[in-house]
Amino acid sequence: MPSAAETEIELSIVMPCLNEADTVVECVQKGLEGLKAAGCKGEIVLADNGSTDGSQGLATKAGARVVDVKYKGYGAALMGGIEAAKGRYVIMGDVDFWIECTPANAKKMQRVFDKIGLIVTGKQIGRAHV
Repeated sequence: MPSAAETEIELSIVMPCLNEADTVVECVQKGLEGLKAAGCKGEIVLADNGSTDGSQGLATKAGARVVDVKYKGYGAALMGGIEAAKGRYVIMGDVDFWIECTPANAKKMQRVFDKIGLIVTGKQIGRAHV
């Protein structure tokens, strides 16, 4: 029987989702490939916010764990996904725009997490940083 440390999920990639059938499979696959290539035990958590286009089934078939988030809105989906995540660390990936989880990126993130335990990101809009 494996020890708790051997079965512990190290990294959860949370993807908020609302009707993303066109991109969800590719994003889940890229996330899983990145985790595998990095040697990181992880999961993809699709935080679904009421999709009606079959996104949930596609994500499940691709290897994600789908959680239904009853409260509407991007923030609610993100919080619901983070709450459901089983990983020691959690990162967010958008289903409609994915930055590849490459082995190098995953290792860099792991080193940062180990040092400070928190990552804050921003989005550049025009010249302003949000």
